[in-house]
Amino acid sequence: MSYPNKEFWKDKRVFITGHNGFKGTWLTLWLASLGAKVFGYSLNPPSKPNLYEIVNAKEDCQEFFGDVTNFDELLESFEKFQPQIIFHLAAQPLVKKSYENPLGTLKINVMGTANVLEAARQVTSAKVFISVTGGLADTLAKEGTNVKKYSPYNVSKRCLELITESYQKSFFESFSKNSAIVEPLHVIGGGDFTKSRLIPDIVSSLQEKKQFIPRNKDILYSWGDYVLEPLRGYLLLVEKLWEDSSYCERWSFFGKEKKTDIQSFIDFLYKVWDDEATELEFLNKDFRENLEATKEKLRLGWECVFSKVASLKFTLKWYKNYLQGSNMREFTISQLKEYEEYVKKYEEMERGRLN
Repeated sequence: MSYPNKEFWKDKRVFITGHNGFKGTWLTLWLASLGAKVFGYSLNPPSKPNLYEIVNAKEDCQEFFGDVTNFDELLESFEKFQPQIIFHLAAQPLVKKSYENPLGTLKINVMGTANVLEAARQVTSAKVFISVTGGLADTLAKEGTNVKKYSPYNVSKRCLELITESYQKSFFESFSKNSAIVEPLHVIGGGDFTKSRLIPDIVSSLQEKKQFIPRNKDILYSWGDYVLEPLRGYLLLVEKLWEDSSYCERWSFFGKEKKTDIQSFIDFLYKVWDDEATELEFLNKDFRENLEATKEKLRLGWECVFSKVASLKFTLKWYKNYLQGSNMREFTISQLKEYEEYVKKYEEMERGRLN
């Protein structure tokens, strides 16, 4: 089964750093729906508006507003909550900002990670640790731009991976604690209000009834994976790590890349927004033909369920409901349930292909 096991997650004590960010909020809602007991540790939400407050996710967790660079405060929260599973999402995630504040980026992404790992080492209840590394910046680096490759952001994420591996080999193995590094790529979904990201910027222009003009018309836009796709991978991985240290590796949770020129993407987005797009194949029918033997599929049963177009449609549907004043807590939870149904449909479709 490639969907999280509700019986496994029931009453598990889960600690999330960065719980009130875009992905952290979706993860908090999902874990709560699975019956987990969630503790969130983060600074104040990163934007106004933000998904966490819009869906009132504080109903789904205990929370503490703290800084991962403050070790004493962090350790105190670990000791009080006694977590079994830790998701480390807290980060400074923007390449541009890493040039503006390199020391702050390194402090959060490197020393923050070391602090969370050390707290997990000191608390006996901790059994599984997930470190989330960079995505889009790594792709930009592979396109031959050395400035991006050696940006403070990218360097900080490489350090995160080394520190996680060091703690696994040096400490966790001796105490039956298992850790893994997970890598999403470009992720989209309802509730991302980060400035300088294409879809949130376009939605903002639609809200203000202004024409959107991209900053750089010459770049190729990489279509995003729906936010629940990598999160599903994280949850499936934890279920394996709970019993099996052979899963203590680096895992990549992203689909087949799709790129187009940015104006073509914007034009298509407007068609979807206006319900004029006809080419809306929902389920991913690539079956990742070129990547059939990926360990994510073979060992976890994970692959992207949504097509890139479906990811965009689900994302825009969220923003449309938000601008229309819908009950966004109810709507967001309904998208979680709808996604689960699509995972089941995808599994049926793939079984039919294999039989």
